[in-house]
Amino acid sequence: MRHHVFAGLAVLSLGFCCHAFVLAQEDKATENRGKERKSFSNGKAVSAKTFVHKASRSGMEEVRLSKLAEERATNPEVRKFAQHMVKDHTRANKELMSLAEKSGYTPSKSMDAKHKALAEKLSRMEGASFDRQYMRGQVQDHEEAVALFEAFTQNGEDRELKAFAAKTLPILQEHLHHAQDVAAKVDSGTGTRTRTKTGVGTERQRER
Repeated sequence: MRHHVFAGLAVLSLGFCCHAFVLAQEDKATENRGKERKSFSNGKAVSAKTFVHKASRSGMEEVRLSKLAEERATNPEVRKFAQHMVKDHTRANKELMSLAEKSGYTPSKSMDAKHKALAEKLSRMEGASFDRQYMRGQVQDHEEAVALFEAFTQNGEDRELKAFAAKTLPILQEHLHHAQDVAAKVDSGTGTRTRTKTGVGTERQRER
């Protein structure tokens, strides 16, 4: 009996350790990207290689997470926002890939640890909780993207990539403002409607 108790405690302890490790990795990725965003905002020069890597990774993350939101979001404004993101970022990603190939720079091929963890987390969520988590992530991601594109627009050394950044920056700024607006509405619960099993929308009460 005692052996089974110890074995159970060992498994439980291992589970906690694994969960703590994942959270630590996610926190570290968030901290690193926060430092990057601050350095970009302070006017730090961004190389073309770095810009292509980070911009392509960001665009890929936007499309993957927003496709998930198209399927799982219950708030109509969140779904509409996600559809907008898929459309705009798919188009921008294709243009960036073409420029990167022409210039000889290698785009990112996978999401970072933070967004892999976020995708996994979102895949297990539903309803208003999903909507809030997705939109909060969108605000943060677009803050980072705007800082990156602003920095490269100001200091980029590749003429064609710099032109792409300058053309795309106003779109990202519009995305950020839109994300902030929708996130505020979802967080407050004002003016939102959720889907029922019959497809009829009903007002969602303020959640706290």
